[in-house]
Amino acid sequence: MYFLKFLLSVIFISTLLISPSLAQQQDAGTKISLSSESGFYVQSADDFMGFRISTRLQQQAGLYASLDHQNAVETDFLIRRARLRVHGFFYEKKLAYFVQIQMDKGQVLLSNAEFCWKPTNRLTLNFGQLWPVGARQFRTASGSLQMIDRSSVTRFFTPGYDLGVSSRYDISLASNFMLKSYASITHGEGMNVATASGGFAYAGRVELLPLGNFTKHRDYSESDVFGEPSPKLSFGASLHYNQDANLLLGGATQAASWQNQPNDISTYSVDALYKHQGFSLLAEFIHRELQQNKIPNSSRQIYHLNP
Repeated sequence: MYFLKFLLSVIFISTLLISPSLAQQQDAGTKISLSSESGFYVQSADDFMGFRISTRLQQQAGLYASLDHQNAVETDFLIRRARLRVHGFFYEKKLAYFVQIQMDKGQVLLSNAEFCWKPTNRLTLNFGQLWPVGARQFRTASGSLQMIDRSSVTRFFTPGYDLGVSSRYDISLASNFMLKSYASITHGEGMNVATASGGFAYAGRVELLPLGNFTKHRDYSESDVFGEPSPKLSFGASLHYNQDANLLLGGATQAASWQNQPNDISTYSVDALYKHQGFSLLAEFIHRELQQNKIPNSSRQIYHLNP
């Protein structure tokens, strides 16, 4: 109900802003556009600020029947993802922000709330509530997946949203050889947890692109939507270390700390992505180690977000 009121308010205010702006667009130079790909976009005439509002709605239906026909046929239908997304910039396009609200799974949650600074074409810095560095499919946006669901490996080993900072730096090793490096330091306790007794989470990732960049940098889009004319390949490896973790995110929702016994969680991953002429192949391996070797049952639970 609260979100419905918020959404109606956004639509109403946007309508009031669009009407006079369209009349003055030719004179003032304000840029306004609306498309199925980019959503609703507004940019000031002096290029001082701009923002884009878009939505993502994915529905899923399932039909289940046992091969021995002993069990009844089961069906389900759900809203798999419902998102409201706001991208914007201010002062100059090197200073940007991204806000995303989730409206599925019976609750309204703020998932992304981050600022982005791109001082150079090679370096990008993000801070706020964001995706920490991790495996490839974990970092792939839901709108760029091949299927509506992520793999079971990703769903059970993803660290989830967290508060902190992350960076990315690209290096051209040769005319047709790229190296991309990522790093993040986050609170390690999940979404919008202000205080916790545990330590921080540290993560790093390196990617090698021996055949050059993908078309329009779509190495984080699982389908070969542009039909790469020549083979493209990306190898990646990452490490995520959560020190004194209080919560184990991912498929398991138990507490990782029990009777003041903190648990250090280390997650390693390697992956590869190949694309050529409409064909794409993704392979991924993830390994997790816990200092205590097991996580006891606890009355403390969290709501797992399967993004």
